[in-house]
Amino acid sequence: QYLFECSQSQHGEHREAAILIFASLTDTIGDQLREHFKTLIGIFIGGMGDAAQPVRVASVRGVGALLQWLGTPEEVALGAQALPPLLNVAGQCITAGDEDTVMMAYETLIEVCSTSFEIVEGHLTILVKHMLQVGCAKGTADLAVRDKAMGLISELCASKAKLLKRKHLVPQILQAAFLLMAELEEDDDADPDEPQAYKMGSATLDSLAINLPSRSLVPELLTFVAANIASPDRGARRGAIMVMGTCAEGCAESFTEHLETLLPWLLKGMEDPDLSVRSWACWALTQFAEFLQPEIVEHYEAMLPGIFQALAASDLTTQRRACIALDAFCENLTDELGPYLERLMAQMEHVLDADDPELREVGMSSISSAAGAVGDAFLPYFPRTMQRVGMCMAYESEELLSLRARATELGGILAATLKREAFEPYREAFVGALLAGLALDSNELREYTYGALANLSIVMQKDMAPLLPAILP
Repeated sequence: QYLFECSQSQHGEHREAAILIFASLTDTIGDQLREHFKTLIGIFIGGMGDAAQPVRVASVRGVGALLQWLGTPEEVALGAQALPPLLNVAGQCITAGDEDTVMMAYETLIEVCSTSFEIVEGHLTILVKHMLQVGCAKGTADLAVRDKAMGLISELCASKAKLLKRKHLVPQILQAAFLLMAELEEDDDADPDEPQAYKMGSATLDSLAINLPSRSLVPELLTFVAANIASPDRGARRGAIMVMGTCAEGCAESFTEHLETLLPWLLKGMEDPDLSVRSWACWALTQFAEFLQPEIVEHYEAMLPGIFQALAASDLTTQRRACIALDAFCENLTDELGPYLERLMAQMEHVLDADDPELREVGMSSISSAAGAVGDAFLPYFPRTMQRVGMCMAYESEELLSLRARATELGGILAATLKREAFEPYREAFVGALLAGLALDSNELREYTYGALANLSIVMQKDMAPLLPAILP
């Protein structure tokens, strides 16, 4: 009774202290306070409307403590009453710059959505609208707060996509995702591990695409891409490209039906005057190559020249993405790759001679796929490739062992793909490097080495017998 009277005091400090004590008690012994839940929720809801900011913050803490204990329909109904004022306080705290309280409120809502969704179900529309408004509040809300808000939306898209569709909330979510994906970073050198608007939009769109029938999304996706692919705003153009790449998995069935429309847009992105747009177009192409099989391969004549052009880009990210896209195509081509092999290998030699180990790794993987696709047609490029493979298989420093593993894989694939007489001059050195690799402390290298030995056995057959003691000690 005393605490209740303090929570109604004319002094803000008294109200804050009383509510904080109630919150602490609810958090620790809530199960024993069930008969008082109606009183407690009334105190906390009243506190969230208090004129004093510290009282509102304490009440948010109290609501978070109470919601975790609600179980019966009557208790759930009580808890649901707290949702609108909780969102109001979160909005006020964003304006006041109180990021900690906003994050606390949103974490409470995320937890409730995942464990006791019935508490928020009746207020789902206002919850979604609030989170979308905050997520898109560039310049008003901190990126971390926006990321938390869109994180809740992504979770809802993953777990309650059909309900969102029934409540006609999907169009609003799509528009917010499109807006975020078109938002450029304030700093071109932003930390890739930090929250960014395009990541929030991409995660949300990906969740929708995976959890809803693609035909319900594709019309709006196509409308957005068509309207923005030639925009003077590079953010809008990048957003259009990212939308295509993000939805390639979830909307694969519909995308394969619209390839004649989508691919010209993707090619336009690969020829964009802005480097970042071209780079993201390469990434989108890797998504198409992975998820739109086998239909995408039929368009190799249109796509390969764009990939080759991207391989010659000045930045490593674009080059890496181009190699990954090339790898995806080569894996699904055979003789069709022959006419492009000379140009491909000319550019791959530059890639293998690059300073960046990661670029060289993806280059090795691309060559492996190309060699497997064309077979004996790779012979003219075999000596120069094996020279580079041998150099990489001599690396022993920890930071280069992954590159050595990829070179080992490439050597094994070449051994299995080409005639024995072609590989014979390199066999002794290659076997020596393989056995040396087994002695190094790298599980990845060991795995690739055994894979290469398996490929080598195709060539050596019974001549593998003397190696068995070293391979199987």
